[in-house]
Amino acid sequence: MLVDAFKNWSKYSYMSFMLGAGLIIGQTLAFKFEWSHIFTMVASLLGYLSVTLIVNNKRLNGWAGLISAAMFFYIGIKAGNPADAILNAAFIVMLDLPVILSKKWGDTSKVRKINESKNPLFWWIITPLIFIIIFLLFYFMEIRLQTPRPVIDSLAASLGLTASILTVAQISDSFYIWAIQNVMQAILWGITFIQGDATMIMMVMYIMYTLNSAVSFIDSPWFVKEMRNVK
Repeated sequence: MLVDAFKNWSKYSYMSFMLGAGLIIGQTLAFKFEWSHIFTMVASLLGYLSVTLIVNNKRLNGWAGLISAAMFFYIGIKAGNPADAILNAAFIVMLDLPVILSKKWGDTSKVRKINESKNPLFWWIITPLIFIIIFLLFYFMEIRLQTPRPVIDSLAASLGLTASILTVAQISDSFYIWAIQNVMQAILWGITFIQGDATMIMMVMYIMYTLNSAVSFIDSPWFVKEMRNVK
């Protein structure tokens, strides 16, 4: 599985991963050596590897995602972004463990857009409702905890959970939400860096996540029907 995980990526994925890994490592080396920076670098590299593997439909993304999500949970709590921490815990349950435990993972034959599903109206109604409910829950939690960035943290996390639900349902439109969520995450961690609660590495990583989402639109079984397969 380890060797196969790095085979047959699209050329765009190879290029974006090398660029992202280089930027993450370079950004780490630009700062004074601290173990917290190394910890964030490792988490970011594993996280970016995970999303790249997802786009290329590789099972190893489960383990890479689980380890990075656990590390991001700690980073989120320490930085004062509890909604982001909870989001990463949800990633483990919703996206990582199913990949690790399911023998049928990799079946992209059922991937479809909302308009191609059996009940498009259901998804068009339920998706914004899910987002609004999750946002309000996160926001009131953060207000109660008196966190430093309640709005942007709640917004980014609610987008991530909404996208996760659509991904579990194999709705390819989820990647549009992922792209928006990645931008919000980059803004969140940029503000967190400016306010002195994190390094710039997290912001750089989420900028690269946005690039990875763009790759999925042009070269992934989630959007290219000819690339879909059953394993």
